[in-house]
Amino acid sequence: MGRFALPYRTPYIGPQGNQTGSALLETPCINVCLLDERWGLCVGCGRSGDEIARWAEMTLADRRAIMAILPERLELLERQAEAEGS
Repeated sequence: MGRFALPYRTPYIGPQGNQTGSALLETPCINVCLLDERWGLCVGCGRSGDEIARWAEMTLADRRAIMAILPERLELLERQAEAEGS
């Protein structure tokens, strides 16, 4: 296993509230916030910078659709790290 990403992570229900502060916001963030230069994806959660920036405004369906593809993205980052000897 390389140092950047695990192949699968359980979604985290973060302490962030929605705009009214009344509901928890589901997020894959693991507080390892570093964008990979080649792919532009966070090596911690697999989201793009744009997805991270818009996350709180997205619908639940949009967030879950992105979360469904994050394991594949994290595997891509893992393979890249292994190929580069990281």
